[in-house]
Parts: sequence; structure tokens; C-alpha cells
Amino acid sequence: MKKLLTLLCLSALLVSCGQRSGLEFNENFGADFQLQNEMITFEDLKEQILRPHCMTCHKRSDTEQGIEKWVVAGNPEASKLFLVIKNGSMPKKADPLPLSDVEFVRQYIIDKEKLRALEVIDFLTLKNEILIPHCLNCHKKMDNEEGLQRWINPNEPMKSRLLQAVVEGKMPKNSPALAIDDQRIIIKYLNNFLIKGNP
Repeated sequence: MKKLLTLLCLSALLVSCGQRSGLEFNENFGADFQLQNEMITFEDLKEQILRPHCMTCHKRSDTEQGIEKWVVAGNPEASKLFLVIKNGSMPKKADPLPLSDVEFVRQYIIDKEKLRALEVIDFLTLKNEILIPHCLNCHKKMDNEEGLQRWINPNEPMKSRLLQAVVEGKMPKNSPALAIDDQRIIIKYLNNFLIKGNP
């Protein structure tokens, strides 16, 4: 409640002063706007910011590729998308966005770099690249995602038996250790659990 009152006071002060620039941001402020501590994805940005405020004029902003030239992942202050919203020059012919929305855009740009590091692959890719050639001869139940669940720790994905057994050289049995690139495929699959829960 205290944070909400503070935010409302800041917004009122900003509007009453008539200033459209010079906003200062606390680096930790974004945590208050992340739903359930999840990173902000492009779909979140599209629903909260782009669709209601940008897409009428900027048709290409309906895809992540369409806003790529406006965003420097991990660096809001070098991203034109953030700067024009922060200084109030966008959206045109409209009131500046509330501070919470400006901060939402800033956090999206910061999270974009983190999400890029969390590249994911789907189960079918994992199955074709890793499970079929290295696992299914002995572990038939890994043939589908349900059967794979006993090897996954959704709370701490990187501690999953699927990865740990490979890293420790325990699996695959009676075969050479998996190459680093193959281990990365497993990590990319496990990244699904880090982003927004189970894939």
C-alpha cells in the first residue's frame, strides 16, 4: 500500500509540474512491476504498452522483430523505445505514459538480454538430438514429456538428474560422455522451467 501511495504521489507531481522529461529511475524499482518475479517478455510488453499506445501508428510493433531497431537489449538508456517514452515525446498527441508503464518498458529491455541468454528448445528437439541417440535404448519412458518428468527438478532445473547425470559422466552408460554442445541442448530445454514454469 505504501508503495502504491508513493507511486501515485510521484505521478501526480510529474503531471502537476508539466515536465515531460528528466525522470530518474532506481535500478531496483523494476522488481515491483514484475508479476510473480517473472521476466517481462515481448508478449507482456505488447499487451500492456504496444497494443494500447503504439500500434495505431507503428504497425510493425506487433512483432519483436518490428521493434528490434528501437531496442538495445540490456541497455534502456541506449534504446530509442525507452527514451521516447521516458521523455514523453511518445505516444504523440497523448499524455505521457504513467511512470509505472515507463518502468515496465525499461524492465522489458533489461530482461530482454537475460531472456536471450535463456534460449529454449522444445521437447521434440531434445528428443531428436539427445534422447533418441543417447537415452531411449535404456530409458524407454523418456519417450514423452510425462515420462521425462522424474528426471526434472522444476524448482531447480539445473540440478535436474537429466543434466547432472550427464555432467558427472554417469550417463549415457557404456558410451562416451556427451559433448558440450549436447549438454547445452539439455540446458536449453531446462531453461523452459526457469522462464515461466513448465514448458
